[in-house]
Amino acid sequence: MMDTPFYKPENLERAKRQSIAYYTSFGYPEMADYYFHHSIEDLRPFHHVLLHNPHSVRSRLLGLKSPFPWIRIMN
Repeated sequence: MMDTPFYKPENLERAKRQSIAYYTSFGYPEMADYYFHHSIEDLRPFHHVLLHNPHSVRSRLLGLKSPFPWIRIMN
């Protein structure tokens, strides 16, 4: 997964409210129903590897610009 934000559990409700406000500002509040907010905890049952942490020093030093984590889920 490369283009999916993951939220800390304590930030989920705020993110949902922000999405509702965002889509409402465009006149389409119902679009918020189609935006899914995933917690990093949702990955716990899966064998996964974090390939890119956008907040790491390494990512900044390498100039990686993606604001999203890169995650590989394996069987």
